[in-house]
Amino acid sequence: MGPHPKIVNENYHDMAFSDIDIIRNKIISGEVGLKIKRQQKLLYLNQMLPKYRIILKRVQDLSFLCLIAALIFLFINWRVSVILLPVFISAGIFVSKKGLTYIAKNCMEDRAFLKFALAVGLVEIQDD
Repeated sequence: MGPHPKIVNENYHDMAFSDIDIIRNKIISGEVGLKIKRQQKLLYLNQMLPKYRIILKRVQDLSFLCLIAALIFLFINWRVSVILLPVFISAGIFVSKKGLTYIAKNCMEDRAFLKFALAVGLVEIQDD
């Protein structure tokens, strides 16, 4: 098993789930917002709900496969590479944009993930 995520905010880590539910309800109602750290958006992919994790992983896999295939076909038939390159770019953009959306949705749907995300610093609460 790999290293455990580093807890950067002990306050949220030690917080009771009843308090996390209050924060979650404020997020859902729009009373407070979430700031997601973009550089960490796919770092904790395995902790997300399966419906989000599977989509992001499969599209990410598709992106890598298209890149590898494009490089291989560059020497075999460059026209195939020209077709695969936009798929690679589109899949990368999808993962980048939807990763943020799915993290926010996951925080609103799963209080355990919200607590985890707040404790490791993946998300921060923004008072509007």
